This record gives sequence, C-alpha cells and structure tokens, in this order.
Amino acid sequence: MADALQQDDSCDNDAAIATALSDEHGEHFGDQLARLLAPLIPAAWSRPPPQPVGETASADKARLHSLLAQHGLEAAPIAGDGACQFRAVADQLYRSEKYHEAVRAAVVVQLRAFPALYEAFVSDWPSYDAFCTAMELPTTWGDHVTLQAAADAYGCRIAVVTSYAQSSYAEVNPQVPLKTDHCLWLCLYAEVHYSSLYPQGEVPAIGVARVEQLEGQGR
Repeated sequence: MADALQQDDSCDNDAAIATALSDEHGEHFGDQLARLLAPLIPAAWSRPPPQPVGETASADKARLHSLLAQHGLEAAPIAGDGACQFRAVADQLYRSEKYHEAVRAAVVVQLRAFPALYEAFVSDWPSYDAFCTAMELPTTWGDHVTLQAAADAYGCRIAVVTSYAQSSYAEVNPQVPLKTDHCLWLCLYAEVHYSSLYPQGEVPAIGVARVEQLEGQGR
C-alpha cells in the first residue's frame, strides 16, 4: 500500500492518515455525525440489497434526501466522473478529494494482494483479474467490493447512509485490526453517486469551489 500512495508526500503512510483522521475538524465532524445517526442501527453490508419492484429514480432520491434532512445531514458536492467513491473516501481521509487516485491505487493493491477476501463477491465481471484491471482505470465506478477493500486497506470503519429501502444505514467493518477509531462517513444515492457526509450546514465551503474547478478542467 505504501508504494501505491507515493503519488503525494502528504498521503504516503499510515501516520499521515491517522493525522488527517484525528485533526480538530475530523473529531468535530465525526462526533457530530455519530450523535446525529445514533437513533439508527447500522446493518452489516456485504452487497447491495435488492431495490423494490417498480421503484423510480425520483422516489429513490427523495427517500435519501428525506433521510438526510431527518437526521440533520448534508452530502458534500463530489465530482461525478466515475471516481466518486474514491473521491468521497479521499475527502474523508485527507479533507480533499484530489487524492482520489491514491485511494484507488491503495484499493487495487488490496484487491490484488488478498483475492480470497473479495473474489466471491465479484459476480458481474468475466473474472476477478478483469475486475481488478478495470478498477485501475480512473473512471471505473467503485462498488461494495471496493468499499470493503478501502476499509481493509486503511483499517477503518466506513458508515454509509444510502437511498436503499433496506439497509438505509450500513457499516463496513475492516477485516483487519483497526488503525484508527475514527469512521469515514459516506452517502450513496444507489447505484449512481457517492458523496462525503457532514452535519447539515457544515460542509466545507471549499468543497463547492473544488467541484466547480474539477468540472471546468473536464476531470
């Protein structure tokens, strides 16, 4: 994993990750989110649950917006370029989605190093190797398998508020010892877009400007 993260000096080791997760803002947001979501019991999530028959995209999105509003949550704007899951994880890890390529690299290293942990959950690809190869590409969407691999690669819990009628609040636990007590907080409009989650009104202002800049560059 260390080799995969050499793309930037600020995210090339576990100490940098621990520092990012334990900074003042991280603790503040994490504590707030934990309190806001305390009424919900997280479900273990190994694969997406089935969608209700006849469910429309608008109803799906409305359910997510209602759930976020009910619990005082807000999704940060994350660029929708095929890398949104990795961008959202990077935003939670490093307070910046620009490290999404390093996150993707770390996930692919994890997938290739421990195939026995993940290949049974890969069913929509010709082979596990084809899946890993596709995930190396910058615009391949992340899924439930890459989310588990991210939790394992970084040794942290990942909580996801989703638009699913079932498992609307899920938790992905690492299959390795925890490296940090802090949790990564994500939001998923299934199966369309991942965002980084914050208490309502506390999304960093730079998030909006960052997405506009990325879109302007066509990234």
